[in-house]
Amino acid sequence: MDLNKTQVFLNVAQTGSFTLAANDLGMTKSKVSRQVRELEEELKVQLFHRTTRRISLTHIGQLFFNACEPLVAQLQETEQVLQSKITEPSGVLRVTYPSALGLTLFTRITNDFIKAYPKVQVEVILSDSTEDLVGQGIDCAIRGGVLDDSSIICRLLFSCERGIYASPDYLADHQDIEEPRDLTSLNWVSFKTWRQNTIKLIGESGNLKVPIQNQVMNVNSLLFLQTSLIDGVGVGVLPSFLSDSQVREGKLKRLLPEYRLEDIDFYLVYPNTSFISPALQAFKEFCYQRVEQLGLSN
Repeated sequence: MDLNKTQVFLNVAQTGSFTLAANDLGMTKSKVSRQVRELEEELKVQLFHRTTRRISLTHIGQLFFNACEPLVAQLQETEQVLQSKITEPSGVLRVTYPSALGLTLFTRITNDFIKAYPKVQVEVILSDSTEDLVGQGIDCAIRGGVLDDSSIICRLLFSCERGIYASPDYLADHQDIEEPRDLTSLNWVSFKTWRQNTIKLIGESGNLKVPIQNQVMNVNSLLFLQTSLIDGVGVGVLPSFLSDSQVREGKLKRLLPEYRLEDIDFYLVYPNTSFISPALQAFKEFCYQRVEQLGLSN
């Protein structure tokens, strides 16, 4: 049964006129009459008594009207609900962050997003591994470093400065760090993703590669690395969102501040699909707005 023809039938029955129904539906009177006639032929019943002056429902037509009117009304209501879901951010949004980023910058960003969009339920996954977004049903991720995966869409969110840091206690025993070659023999705590046998420094006179001879620890957590540096284990590379507050509090010092390392790029990543939910679209826009307010955007 054709639902469009059923809707035409209901309009004719409600208005008692082919002409009025045609006006309501934005159709010609002849088209309305034809669709009702075709519906009668499909059902093999007569729905209306027709005279030159008026129309009225037959007994079968009244039964059909009584059965169809609430069903069509429910379908229309369901359509309105679905349309509101399509346009209004709501439902579950699953996001994943590297643990250090999630426990620092993105704790406040996520909390503020929830306050701004109370109909969105956010599930946060903190992980320093590369999660399978599609396989695990994750809507969005924040990831650092170079990304090369055709199944995901990557949008640069912000770039973060990195530097070499150590605690005042450790530096008290290594006070002769005045130039890059002095870094070679220090105890290094390395982050797994950035583990290298050399450190590339960028200075006014050009780039330098400094060999690392003594890696005493290799960790998969930037927060663990941060704590190890504060505890005086050695020196290591930290992004600014983990080092700035510790420097202000006197827990860490930056070595050779006249040199810098390559910035690390953080990307907003989501599956490469044809449909983006309103919740994900709102989250994307919110993240870009907040990092810009924090002075992190490019």
